[in-house]
Amino acid sequence: MIQDKQIALSTEEFVAALVLCGYEEAAADIINDLQLAETEEQLVTFSNQAETLLNNRGYWDETRSSNLVKGLESFIHLLIKSQKKTRCVHGNHVLIFHQIEGDEMIVQTFKGMEHRFELCKHSDSLWERMADFFGLADEDVDLPENFRLRSQGFDLFSQATSEEIDAIIRDQIYPENFNIFLDDFRNHGFSLDNISMMISHYTRDESELIQVNFFLKSSKGFMWYVDYSLIEETNEIHVKALAPKECFEAAVYVMLDFYKHDAVE
Repeated sequence: MIQDKQIALSTEEFVAALVLCGYEEAAADIINDLQLAETEEQLVTFSNQAETLLNNRGYWDETRSSNLVKGLESFIHLLIKSQKKTRCVHGNHVLIFHQIEGDEMIVQTFKGMEHRFELCKHSDSLWERMADFFGLADEDVDLPENFRLRSQGFDLFSQATSEEIDAIIRDQIYPENFNIFLDDFRNHGFSLDNISMMISHYTRDESELIQVNFFLKSSKGFMWYVDYSLIEETNEIHVKALAPKECFEAAVYVMLDFYKHDAVE
């Protein structure tokens, strides 16, 4: 049974719960994105296995029309009908804050093939959840100086090989702060993380991206904030090093300001 306002589901169980609650399109999106089943026969097998898993975990109740225990069914409805969401992406891991009503939200984490859901409030230490998700602690760290570079230069470095990055750092062609960024960027697969805010309209099966900010975790214990806001005006990308608490407290402030007013369907 569901206790302590927390739910843990495998991807298969999550998809099955969506279907049983009547959200077939949302379930189909996950199945297609992850290629969980490609034929009708595979889909039937997948569904049967997922329902067995739900039963084994204690989420099955044949006395209810959905066959799900009340707590899980309520969670799924709240999750899907949530309009305002903040999504944090760190590599293949995802953290989503689903605003539900008042000062309450559902926090969803997706790591590996397991989803965890938990109810929380705006007054909770949300910045610490973000810091923990990105694998950073609230510690004193030395922050390198900010820097900026032309967008074309950033594109070139994004296409470099690991060996070329090693040579650039070894030859000390650029300042130390940029070398640290290059090393972090290379170690993260030449990709950036992001924190984005969106409005989802479940009745229309569409989402509207409101704002997205790009970040990169540094091995030195801080976050790089990669600012594209001036790229059209100056053709420059500004990069700033932020201490974990400063970075995530600012992200939470923006998120809660976004949640102040109800979205309009």
